[in-house]
Amino acid sequence: SNLEPLHQSLLRLIRSGLDNGEGSSNSTLGSLGLDFSEVGPACHQEAAVLVLHALRCNEGFFNQITSPAAKSGLPLAFTLLALVMQYRADPSKGGFLQCAVFIVLRLSASRNFGIALNSAASSRTPLGAFTADRDGVPAVEFELPDAFSGTHADVLIHVCFV
Repeated sequence: SNLEPLHQSLLRLIRSGLDNGEGSSNSTLGSLGLDFSEVGPACHQEAAVLVLHALRCNEGFFNQITSPAAKSGLPLAFTLLALVMQYRADPSKGGFLQCAVFIVLRLSASRNFGIALNSAASSRTPLGAFTADRDGVPAVEFELPDAFSGTHADVLIHVCFV
């Protein structure tokens, strides 16, 4: 689809916040030859706001992200959940946390997202086949109990209540 490059770019920008909270030279932007080793861009928050507005205003973008070809929105949802875990103790990140929750709430309106949440997850690979996107950009990993066995929905609940 025409919107897939936009989807992948926004996902990469949001994942840039996982490096150290402000991006780094090891992020996707750094791999493009842009050196942010001293002060990294804090663009993952703005990218999340852009995703939220695109999901709300553009039905085609919503359908693209929640399509089975785009893994039904799981990479986006779990990237946001990893950032929620990282930022939940920081009161200055309250706006970003609300934005992330609203994005997951919007994704939950999709039948495909609900079906994908019911696929199996384990403590070693909680995202199952979603550990990297098609360009090899690593997805997020969560610290789960060793004996964990359940679905992606269980991982979502674990992240929300730990």
